[in-house]
Amino acid sequence: MQRRCLLLSVRIGLAFFCVLASLTLAITLVIHLHQTARAADNATTSVSPAVEYSVPSGTYPWGTTFDSNGNVWVALPGCDANPTCPTGTPPGQLAEFNPNSQSWVHTYTLPAGFTQPLFLAFDQQGNLWFPMPMGNALGMFNPQTATFKQWTVPTAAAGPWDVAVDHNGNIWFTEHFTNQIGEFNPSTQQFTEIATPAASSQPYGITVDGSNNIWFTENNPAVALIGEYTAQGQLKEYKIRNNLNASAGLTPHLITVDHSGNIWWSEGWASAFGELNVAQAVPGTNNGVTEYSYQQLCSTCTGSHTSGIAVDDYGNVWFDDSLQSEYGYMPVSGGNVTVYALTNTNAHTHDGLNIDSQNRVWFTEEFANKLAEVTQTGTPLPSPSPSPTIGTTPTSTPSSSVPVNKLWYFAEGRVGKGFEEYLTIDNPSTTSCAVSITYSYTMDGSTTPLNKTVNVTVSPTSRLTEPVNADLGISPTTIPAAIVSVVGQVSSATPNCPGVVMERPMYFHTDGIESGDDVIGATHLSTTFYFADVPTGPNYSSYITILNPNSTATTVTVKYYANGTQVGTQTTSVPANARGTITPMLISLPTHVTAIVTSTQPVMVERPTYFKGAMVNGVSVSGGYDVVGVSTLANDWLFAEGYTGSSTQENLTLANPTTTAANVVITLESQSGATQAYSLTLGPMAQTIFNVNAYNTFAHSTPQVSIEVTSTGSTIVAQREEYFTYNHKLYNGRDTQTVGGTDVIGEVGPASHSVYSFAEGYNNVGYNEWLTVQNPTATNTTIEVILVNGYGRTYTAQFPVPAHSRFTQDITSLVLQTLVHPGDDHRGYEVSMTVLSLNGTPITVERPMYWNTSGSSFATLGGSDVIGYVGQ
Repeated sequence: MQRRCLLLSVRIGLAFFCVLASLTLAITLVIHLHQTARAADNATTSVSPAVEYSVPSGTYPWGTTFDSNGNVWVALPGCDANPTCPTGTPPGQLAEFNPNSQSWVHTYTLPAGFTQPLFLAFDQQGNLWFPMPMGNALGMFNPQTATFKQWTVPTAAAGPWDVAVDHNGNIWFTEHFTNQIGEFNPSTQQFTEIATPAASSQPYGITVDGSNNIWFTENNPAVALIGEYTAQGQLKEYKIRNNLNASAGLTPHLITVDHSGNIWWSEGWASAFGELNVAQAVPGTNNGVTEYSYQQLCSTCTGSHTSGIAVDDYGNVWFDDSLQSEYGYMPVSGGNVTVYALTNTNAHTHDGLNIDSQNRVWFTEEFANKLAEVTQTGTPLPSPSPSPTIGTTPTSTPSSSVPVNKLWYFAEGRVGKGFEEYLTIDNPSTTSCAVSITYSYTMDGSTTPLNKTVNVTVSPTSRLTEPVNADLGISPTTIPAAIVSVVGQVSSATPNCPGVVMERPMYFHTDGIESGDDVIGATHLSTTFYFADVPTGPNYSSYITILNPNSTATTVTVKYYANGTQVGTQTTSVPANARGTITPMLISLPTHVTAIVTSTQPVMVERPTYFKGAMVNGVSVSGGYDVVGVSTLANDWLFAEGYTGSSTQENLTLANPTTTAANVVITLESQSGATQAYSLTLGPMAQTIFNVNAYNTFAHSTPQVSIEVTSTGSTIVAQREEYFTYNHKLYNGRDTQTVGGTDVIGEVGPASHSVYSFAEGYNNVGYNEWLTVQNPTATNTTIEVILVNGYGRTYTAQFPVPAHSRFTQDITSLVLQTLVHPGDDHRGYEVSMTVLSLNGTPITVERPMYWNTSGSSFATLGGSDVIGYVGQ
C-alpha cells in the first residue's frame, strides 16, 4: 500500500488600503412579464434598488469576479472592445472594491507590453486570470505580490475572450476570432487548443459545470450553438433552434450553470435568454432547450442586447440588457420575469453581471463608468438532488480559518508482525511547516523504552505521508515487532507556521484479522479519560494504550463499570517518555463495559479493539477499530454518520459514569429532514446499547441517519459502533466489497463548528471514501467541499444541507470523475478535504472509508471513520 503527499487548496485573504468612491442611488422601474412556457414556481425574493459606485479611474468597466474575501474585482480595459480597441490604447487596469466599506481598495495598471483585460476569474491559489484579445495573450495577476505575467496564445490573432477555471486549476478561454477554445495548464505552462466542429462559430462565453465539463457559446447567428467539451475529452454541440434566421440576431453570448446542472445563456441581439435541460439534451438537436423573452422598458433606446447572465442561490436566473440599460430575473423553474430599468438609458449594462456568495447581484455600466450592486433576500431553494454547484471562483475558506494545531499526540501504534502504520500531515497554510516526530516505542519482549526523532518539512498547502515502519526500520513482516506512540510538534525552525493536522491510518494482519483503523490525533493531554464502551467478550480483544510524554513515570488506573456497579480495575506504571498498555482481557469482565481512566500525570489514551464473529444480518464479520478517549462528559453528543440498511448493524452505546441518573433523548435525523426522538433513563454508573436499526423508522426510504443525543440530570458519554458487509458499485462499474467495523465517540454539542479538515483520504482501486454531514439546527445551509489530490488538482463543490437532516456524498465518485486523469499513479487518487458551512450554520462532519486490497502485497479489508478536526 503506497501513501504519498497531497495538497490542500485554500484561499488567502487580501488586504490593501481603501479609497472612497462616489455613490449614487439608481431609480428603478419594475415590470412583471408572465411567461407561460413553464409553470411558475417562484422563489421568495425581495430585491433592493440598485446602488451605483463610480469606478476609481480608467473607463469602460467590463468583466467582474470575486476574491475569497468577497471583494469585487473589475476589469477596466479603457476602451469599448467592439471587437477591438483603437491602436495605441494604453494597457488596461484591474480594480478591487470592498462591499463592506463601499470603497475601492486598490487599482492596478497593467505593465507596458500588456493590452486590455475584458473578463476575470480567480484560480484556487488566489491568482487572477484575464485574457487580452487585443494582445492575443493570457494574463495573470498575483494580488499577494502585486505582480503580472502573460503568455501568448499559440494561434495568431485568436482573440482569447471569456475565461473560466476548471476543478483541476487549468484555465479555459474562448478564441473568438479563430473558432477554438483554449486550455492553459499553469503547472506545465502548456496550451491546448480545440477547434469547434462548426465553422465560423465565434465562441464567446465559457463556464465549467459540476462534473468539470466545459460549456461555451458559439456566437455567430448563422451557427447559434451551445458547445460542451466533456471531462473525458468529447466535444459536443447543441442547437438552440432547428430553423435559424440570421436576421433574428440569435447570438449566444455569455453562459452559466444552475444548481441542478442545467445550462443558461444570454442570446444577445435576440433579446432573450435560454436554458438547456441537460437530462433531456441530445447533441445535434435542440432537445431540452427553452427560450425566455422579457419586456424592453426604454422606448427611446435603439435596439436590445441580452448580455450578462448568472444564477443565485435562491433559484433565480439574472440577466441584463446593455442597450436597454436594464436588468432582471426569473426563477429557474420558469414563471414571472421581473425587470428593472436604470435612470441612465446609456449606462450600457453589459458583460459584467455576476452574483457573489451573499447573493448580491453586481453588474458594470460600461458607458457610465460605474459598478452597480443589487442586494436581495430570499430562501435558498434545495436542489432536486445533491448535485454539486461549481463556480469559476469558489469561495474557499481562508487558510487562517482552517483548524490546525502545533502539537499532536497518538498513544496507539504498532509496527512489524503484520502491522503497517502511517502518519498523514496536512499543512493548509501558505508557510512551510517543519514538524518534529518523536517516536516512543518498545520492542516485543523488552521493557526498555526507546525513542527516536524524525524531522520532516511539510510544504505550503500540501500533505505529507510519513511511513512509520520505514522511520523505525521495522517492516510489516518483521519479528519482533514494536508498540509505538507518537508526539508530533511544529518546530521552532518555522515560527510562522500556524500549525498542521495529523491523522494515523494503520493496516494490520493479526490473529486472523486483516483490517485497519484510523484516528485524528489529540491536541492536549489529560489526567482523566472516558470510554462509553470497551468490548471484552470472547470475540473481542480491546486494549487501553497510554502515551506518557512527561519526564517522570506516571501511574494509570482503569476502572470498569457495568449495570451500575464497578466490575473491575487495573493499574500500571508507564515510564517517562514511553508507551504503556493495559489489557482488559486479563481480568474477568462482562462483554461490554464502560471505562474511566485516570493518571497521576497528564497523558493521552486510546482504546483499540479487534473483533471476530460480529453478526450483520446473519453474516459473521471481523475487523478492528480505535477511538481516542474523551476527557470531559457532556449533555449533548452529535454523530453525522450512521446507516441502518440490511448490510449494517449500528449500535449507539451510552454511558453515565456519574452518581446521578441521566434523562436521555436520542434524536434520529434522516436525509429527508424528518426526525424521530426516543427517551430513556440511564442510571448512575450504567451503560446501555441502543440498537439504531430497530428504531430507525426511516430505514426503508433513507437508511442513512445522523444522531443527536441530549441528557438532563447528568452528563454522559456517547459512542457509535457499526459492523458492516459493504458492497458499493461506483459510477464506472468499479465494485468495492468488504467487511469490518468502525467506532467513534461523538462530537460534543450543541453544534458549534462550521469548518472541518481531514488529512487522510484515498480512492484507488479497492477504496471507497464518503462524506457525511449532519445539520442538527433549524437553519438550512450550503456546504462547500474542497478536495485536492496528489498532483495538486483541485475540485470544489457546494451541496445543500437542509435543517435537521443528514447529507451523504460519495467522494470516490467525485474524485474519479474530476481529479483523476488517464495514466495517473497513486497521487491522482490521494485526497485531503476541507468542509465548511457557507452561511456559518454549525454542522458535524465525518469521513467513512471502506477498502478491500485483495491481491496487493499487504492485503487488508475493512473500514474506518473519523469526525473531522475542528480545533481546540
